[in-house]
Amino acid sequence: MRNVRQKRETNISTLAFIDVMACGLGAVILLFFILDFNEESVPQIINGPAIENNTVHLEEKYAAMLDAKNSKLNEIKRLSKKVSDSTVKLLETKLKLQDIDKTAEPEPQRKDIDVANQLIGLAVTGPKIQILLDTSASMAFPQLIDILSGLEDMSGKRLASGRKWRQAKNITRWLIKKAPDSSLLKVIGFSEKITFESSSWGDSVSTLNQFNTSIKNISPKNGTSLATVLEHIQSSSSEATDIYLVTDGLPTLSGQTNPIRAIGKFIKGCRNSNSQYVSGECRETFFLEAINKFGNQSSVKVNVILLALEGDPRAAHNYLHWANSTGGTLFSPASYWLK
Repeated sequence: MRNVRQKRETNISTLAFIDVMACGLGAVILLFFILDFNEESVPQIINGPAIENNTVHLEEKYAAMLDAKNSKLNEIKRLSKKVSDSTVKLLETKLKLQDIDKTAEPEPQRKDIDVANQLIGLAVTGPKIQILLDTSASMAFPQLIDILSGLEDMSGKRLASGRKWRQAKNITRWLIKKAPDSSLLKVIGFSEKITFESSSWGDSVSTLNQFNTSIKNISPKNGTSLATVLEHIQSSSSEATDIYLVTDGLPTLSGQTNPIRAIGKFIKGCRNSNSQYVSGECRETFFLEAINKFGNQSSVKVNVILLALEGDPRAAHNYLHWANSTGGTLFSPASYWLK
């Protein structure tokens, strides 16, 4: 029995040592597997050429972009120079044309220009031509709001700079220049009274010089009295054969010698305590009164140049009837004509 026990003890001890050795060998084998696997995953040697190729590609792409940028910049510089050269050539050509215009002899005035003017309905004719220029405040602008705004400027500069006033002065100059060489002319400015008048009858050149001198100190202001200027013509025995009236509407005042002028503000339909403005019916009354009195004592031909004015619809009809009754013409120019 003792021998059996010893044999059992030896067998147990031998089996335990083998297990330990096997475990150790397995651990060593496993360690070798792990070490080999990590070495295979290192990319330095395998991916090195790919990285180098990618870097070269990026450098080539960057160089191509720089070349494209430089090419665009050169194209822009070329086009800018071309535009600059073209601009300089254009300016040089314009200056040369201006020099040619200055040195060229003026073309002689042709009488057939007057024939063309007749096509628009107005011809300047007559042996003794009297031009009447309305210088009232409404002659500054075609719109009432602009006229009222100008009246608030006590210096008168706003009304004097009105575009319709410039047109009226240019039309007066145009009438003087287009008159026949054999005609005698005189210009009278009027509002509620006579504002200026040519010193005497004269030819186109002297009349134009007098007008340009007189009009410098005149600005549109006050109301309009057609009867006043017609009474002045009759009292001065002007013996005019043709009248050219430059105005923009019916008169707002009666004549100097008419009692309505003094009491007009109390007459129903003319002016009342609620308004400082003359009604359309009253303006028509002033107009008819003035032309009827003038027509009874004169056979002069009347031509009317009627400029635009807001809020005076009866003016065109009344002036047309007056002009036709004397054998004259009503001409209503465009706002841009001789502006």
